[in-house]
Amino acid sequence: MISDRFGEDPASVGGFPWLHGQAPEPVSSHLGRLHQLSIQLAGDPRFPSATLISREVEGSADFFEDGMTLDRCIARTCPDPERNWEVLVPGGLRTLVGHFSNLARLLAVLNEEGFPVLALTPQAVVLGHNGGLLLRADLLFPDLVENIDEFASRIAPEILLSTRVPPLDECQIVYALAALIHECALGRPPWAGRGATEVADRILSGIAIVDRIDVVTDPPGLLGLLRDSLSLDPQRRPASLRGFASMLEAVRDGARPRAQRRSSTGESVKKERRWQLIGGVIALLLFAGFIGRFTVSEPILEDLVADLSTAMLVRPLPVHAEDLPLDPLGKTLLELHGESARDLHGAMKVQRELAWVSLRAGQFKEARQAARFAVQSDPSRPGPWVILGIAALEQGDGGGLLELERGLKLPPVDLFDYWSVAAGQFYLLRFVEAIATLDEIIEKTPRDADVWFHHALALLRSGDHLGASSSLARSRQIRPLDGWIDWLSAEIALTEGREAEVRRILEEATARFSASKALALRAGSLWDRLGDTPRSREWIRRADSDRLDSPHREWRHGGRIVEEGRAHLLLGPPFPPE
Repeated sequence: MISDRFGEDPASVGGFPWLHGQAPEPVSSHLGRLHQLSIQLAGDPRFPSATLISREVEGSADFFEDGMTLDRCIARTCPDPERNWEVLVPGGLRTLVGHFSNLARLLAVLNEEGFPVLALTPQAVVLGHNGGLLLRADLLFPDLVENIDEFASRIAPEILLSTRVPPLDECQIVYALAALIHECALGRPPWAGRGATEVADRILSGIAIVDRIDVVTDPPGLLGLLRDSLSLDPQRRPASLRGFASMLEAVRDGARPRAQRRSSTGESVKKERRWQLIGGVIALLLFAGFIGRFTVSEPILEDLVADLSTAMLVRPLPVHAEDLPLDPLGKTLLELHGESARDLHGAMKVQRELAWVSLRAGQFKEARQAARFAVQSDPSRPGPWVILGIAALEQGDGGGLLELERGLKLPPVDLFDYWSVAAGQFYLLRFVEAIATLDEIIEKTPRDADVWFHHALALLRSGDHLGASSSLARSRQIRPLDGWIDWLSAEIALTEGREAEVRRILEEATARFSASKALALRAGSLWDRLGDTPRSREWIRRADSDRLDSPHREWRHGGRIVEEGRAHLLLGPPFPPE
């Protein structure tokens, strides 16, 4: 019950009693120290896209005009934030979520320095012209007594509804930041009302806006994390700002992290831990005969497998001699679940998913280790053999071809096997065989945009551009505004000689092409083949921003890329480049 958590109904105690307590410290007393912090934290690598700004730093009132405050951004992106944020930020909401993860780390530092930010308005955060978020020091500590109606939906419910000033908890700052993200993503703050009393009534008797929404946003894990972070129960929110920042990064990269319920404090926790210890000893005694074997309940295994499986369909599937098959999602999933998954040696489904995640994270030795555990559990499944082969070839070991070929000869049993076989066929440029495998996957999952995309890609690279257009149209129906679909559409148009259409796609989808380095590289390839060398160099420079030098590349039919030093097998003509 809400009343159990927050005490008496505010209506029965005459409004919000804690507001009539001690007056807050004047804002001017904070600004000097915040000004010093803004200088100390400038350029801090822990939060590269979030900056604390103070008027005194620039010495001009016009400094805050160097960008657009989030309230103006929100007004411009309504009524369809998911689409319209792409106009303001390359990559749209997905990029913005990454900026908010850096802002969470900045707020964590401020909290450690004695400046807990319990309420954030969109006016206090500026979207800079050069990207990133600027946090205005002069608006961080408003007078809640004077402005309670404005801030009621932006402060944690346990603060708003408490009959006394509640103890400070970092999860209250998490709530304030989540409320701002909610407003950016959905157009209005949670529990939006015309005043504090109306907001309190909605909290006590209603359901939050985010709980009434069942649409899939991009990134898809955002709504679930907001539900946790805006929970009325503080124990269900992320416990720390840095933990919240890591979850936001995971959401940006395509994962769906959820907060874990925290235990309460006090003597009850000690008793609970004592009973947990006693229960653990009893369990060890009861199952002493099974020492050395690790068992995990099926629901936990299923959740872990579901989280790890999102790395399988990071696009596109690896192809021999193209750019490294890496994606930020692989690294994020490895950081989130790698430790727990590594311990489950006997769980074949976990190990094969971990192997694929490790491959996408660039940890090829770890990928082979996990794939070996999966092979030991069941050597008749093709998936682990395919991963063993690809990981070996990525390390320059030609012997991986034998493992890969062995995997392709084994009959697939489930969707992981089918996708693994398709991945192996893609890797060896056997696109006709991949089409047949993808046809079988389509029969099982006809509403999967990823399978239609790869079907279209395989058709294009096997010479059937009309069939590719048809399959790509099916993929676009399921998942519109997808940068990879835009890229493949441009490749098909270029194959058909429609250069004006290619230019139109590249111009209109600029923000979506900026969302990943792999897409940026392919945009550079298209501009190069259109003869626009300056634009091509700019896009390739973005794609290679993490590398010291850009390797020599050749562009092949159907958008294929051959990168210098990565052709370990002789597959297709080494020259001339198309």
